[in-house]
Amino acid sequence: MPLPPPGSSACGARTRCRFDGTAVDASAATPLVDVRGAHALPSLPRLTVALAVVVAFGRGTALTLTGVGLIVPRGRDALPDRVSRSPALRTWSLRLPLFAASASAAVVGGAVAAARLAGS
Repeated sequence: MPLPPPGSSACGARTRCRFDGTAVDASAATPLVDVRGAHALPSLPRLTVALAVVVAFGRGTALTLTGVGLIVPRGRDALPDRVSRSPALRTWSLRLPLFAASASAAVVGGAVAAARLAGS
């Protein structure tokens, strides 16, 4: 059986794939195709995977917040000392609010433009 051209709708629910010189039928029940043929997806217990994702996210969030809590006070104490000794940092620390204001204006302008386009 010849293969349909790529991108054609002749495949339907089943797709005939050529892999390593061998034609294999793949369907929704067997979506994985490799050297050994077409297979079903490996069955994993959904509850276990969901709980593992939640635990990993919680641990990552806790580590991130702990790191921020440890670094911010040290940076807050060290920054004024370094700014007072460095002319370049002193110059940039005076210009930083202008950059922040222009970035905020760009965000607000983009939001207004998006709202106007969505309304029209």
